[in-house]
Amino acid sequence: MRLIGHLKNESSAKTLADYLVSLDIRNLVEPDAEGWAIWVYSEDQIEAGRQALSNYLHNPGDSRFQHAIQNAAAVDEHKRREKTKFEKRIHTRDRIWVSSTIGPVTLV
Repeated sequence: MRLIGHLKNESSAKTLADYLVSLDIRNLVEPDAEGWAIWVYSEDQIEAGRQALSNYLHNPGDSRFQHAIQNAAAVDEHKRREKTKFEKRIHTRDRIWVSSTIGPVTLV
């Protein structure tokens, strides 16, 4: 995880974080001494993250940043659905025992 920059207030940092999510750039926003730190998880996405930060600093009122909240919410919802589907396909030991209609000795 690498630091790509800082923003002064929380709302700007959250808007940029949502924009990064809409670009499929996994990130973390946290407060620090200089304001709000923007971190990018993947090394190969650092340059794209820095470019997005630079674009945001030059024109924070751009519509693509304002629409980022809805885009990020849609991406998060999609990921949540995919995770739920994945969890339904996985059969752990506990899940097998609970869903079994026969006794443990018969099952063994």
